[in-house]
Amino acid sequence: SYLLGPGDEIIISLWGETQLRESYTIGRDGLVYIERIGQLSLTGKTLEVAKKYLEKQFLKVYETLKDTRPSTFMDVSLGQLKSINVTFIGEVNSPGVYPVHPFSTALTGLIQVGGIDTTGSLRNIQIIRSGEDPQRVDFYKFLLSGKSANSKIRLQDNDVVFIPPRLSRVEIVGAIKRPGIYEADKNDNISDLVNYAAGLKSNANNEILVSYRSQNLIKKDGSNIEIKYVPFNDTNKLPSTDVNKIRVFTLPVYDKSVRVFGQVKNPGVYGFEEGMSILDIM
Repeated sequence: SYLLGPGDEIIISLWGETQLRESYTIGRDGLVYIERIGQLSLTGKTLEVAKKYLEKQFLKVYETLKDTRPSTFMDVSLGQLKSINVTFIGEVNSPGVYPVHPFSTALTGLIQVGGIDTTGSLRNIQIIRSGEDPQRVDFYKFLLSGKSANSKIRLQDNDVVFIPPRLSRVEIVGAIKRPGIYEADKNDNISDLVNYAAGLKSNANNEILVSYRSQNLIKKDGSNIEIKYVPFNDTNKLPSTDVNKIRVFTLPVYDKSVRVFGQVKNPGVYGFEEGMSILDIM
């Protein structure tokens, strides 16, 4: 589906009764000059269409290309390709206009220009193209599963790639396979965030601690952080809105235990050692 344009090089080969191999670069006017054939317009044509067009023009000079049993055969291929100019703006390490390879996608283009700043979003990258609605690319789906169709959109000349600021920051720590800082999308639930971090370790407690920035709660110390303990099995029903931290606890290893239940923040079975008091357990 690649469209030829000024700066592209095509290679024309004839073999059989006539031997020929020449390369031609499409000029700024979109034309190529071929000796004995003349000036030909190839701009805006795909390689397949260009080949049929060139065969038709060469038939006027090379009669051995004709007939049902030709003695000369023709092939058209791409040589050096032109660069396309793409503007990268927003939260990128080096914003500006860059010449990139014509088969670049948003991902490969950003790699060529130095990548996204730590303040930039990986969930809402926008490709802005004249006359069209912006196309949104979510790199998480591609980086974690390789299945995001939009990440394979090929950039075109004069496209604008916009990286907005990251709107969320969720720290995931504890008995997790890939602890770190992640970005939540408005459609994510807490289970999705844990899966971005590769899931729970085998020794993880089923109950996890989720920290929220509450819009309605202001504590005496001025903070608005609310903490909840939730079973991991229920996290696929809980939205990630306002979540700022997730902590996964490790199951303790012990020989003796006591069970704590009732009005406590985190009921369950806890390790017991000789000499411990009720306060220690609590």
